[in-house]
Amino acid sequence: MQLSLHNGSSSGVTIISNIFIDYYMPRANGEFVKIYLYLLRSLQSGDTALDLAAVADVFDCTESDVLRTLRYWENQKLVVLAGTDTQTSIDFLQPMVPDTVQNTLAEQAITQISPATSTNTVTSGSPSTAGASVTPAGNAPQTGTQPSQTTGNKKTMSADRLKELREQEDVRQILFLAESYLGTTLSRTVTDELLYIYEELHFSVDLFDYLIEYCVSKGSKDIHYIKKVAFSWHEAGIDTVTRAKQETTTYHRNYFSILKAFGISNRNPIQSEIHMIDHWMKDYGFTMDILTEACSRTVASTGKANFRYADRILSDWKDKGVRHLTDIQALDTLHRQLQSDRQEQKQRQEQKGIRPSGSGNRFNNFQQRNYDYDQLENQLLK
Repeated sequence: MQLSLHNGSSSGVTIISNIFIDYYMPRANGEFVKIYLYLLRSLQSGDTALDLAAVADVFDCTESDVLRTLRYWENQKLVVLAGTDTQTSIDFLQPMVPDTVQNTLAEQAITQISPATSTNTVTSGSPSTAGASVTPAGNAPQTGTQPSQTTGNKKTMSADRLKELREQEDVRQILFLAESYLGTTLSRTVTDELLYIYEELHFSVDLFDYLIEYCVSKGSKDIHYIKKVAFSWHEAGIDTVTRAKQETTTYHRNYFSILKAFGISNRNPIQSEIHMIDHWMKDYGFTMDILTEACSRTVASTGKANFRYADRILSDWKDKGVRHLTDIQALDTLHRQLQSDRQEQKQRQEQKGIRPSGSGNRFNNFQQRNYDYDQLENQLLK
């Protein structure tokens, strides 16, 4: 595989962002860092066409190790990968301070700007007055002595209510469980988000325990992901651990059934694939037998797993009102009949075109049939 690097920096020097050194390098695998720096050096020295095998040889690793490294940095939003199986383009992005670090810095700014007894609240990116408590918009709940308020689409809680919640035994147990699963001391932002979920969704301790365990098992300790899963369960009416396990087990099994239909094995679905499968099941409302049929037809037509191609098939079936496999079979039958009619009509037109004018043919002495094929398909499914 060929690797093509793109950037606008001048050659002769290798510029390493301080943000990368401060925030990304300490958390990354050492081999990932070495390969990233090597590619960055190659890019900035003008050597923009590299061979994957050659890079692997430099670090005495496999090509899969190099690709795994590239995917890691793409997940960190430091590179963008594009291309095909034989040619991959790597665009380097300017490192940005991670959101989690920005939240921590904002919390430190709050502590430095405002005394703990402050009662005023300013929802802004910077302080407007000395003695005001500044809260990052959309992250931590507002402080003050007022009752819960609504800011945008999010309901915030007063400092008194937050204090009351922290004194409850259930809440202390939830926070202890969260620290155990997440493996770190909870920041104020994470704590407030967990309390917000507890207050708004009324999850039991057991359900909260399973929620965090499930999210961590999916490879995410991010509070925003935990919150998203919590609200999706709430919207689905999930209020017990039993129902949550049924939901997650079913969806987990469905993901792997789709991968199997595509001929994919020995790996978990990636996030974009999960979003696509969820879209098919929730938005299109298709059952697994229809989804696997679309996947099988995709592989038969393209020779590979192609989620976008399968989505076009499913979108077309949705537009035609497909609800069962029998509907698909009926569409197939009609499609074959219409193809046959088109071919016959084409042959008659060709025969008519090569005959001398005025020549009689009893097979052409009638009005030719003209079909509205889309209308026929729609009528068939009514």
